[in-house]
Amino acid sequence: MKEARSPLELKRLTAIRLLMAGSSRESVMEMFNISWSALQKWVRLWNKGGAELLKVRKPTGRPSKMTPDVKDFIVRKIEFTSSQTGERITGLSLSGTLKKNIRDKIKEKCDLLVASQDGLPPLAPSKARHKKG
Repeated sequence: MKEARSPLELKRLTAIRLLMAGSSRESVMEMFNISWSALQKWVRLWNKGGAELLKVRKPTGRPSKMTPDVKDFIVRKIEFTSSQTGERITGLSLSGTLKKNIRDKIKEKCDLLVASQDGLPPLAPSKARHKKG
């Protein structure tokens, strides 16, 4: 069974096929809205290893720190705001909303922690040790 190709992989293969069929590099670049260097890289990869090297690889690097519940919150916020008010969501307004939401959650956790500590003796302040020198 053949594996499904990603849209980017299909774009790369189609661009190569058009070049092989005689289309000019300029027309292929314009058709796919890509730069000269991107097309040149795809051609170099094709010549080096064929379709196998044009496959989209899994991204490397640090995985996202954004949790699924934060992603869901962002999507709900955008959908609700745009459907209810018709106002345009900006990065700045979304950032402010997220900061407020995070502050509220931190405050809630601190309140729970303080409530759970009621009745316990307070901690003695630590004595800072300074080197004389």
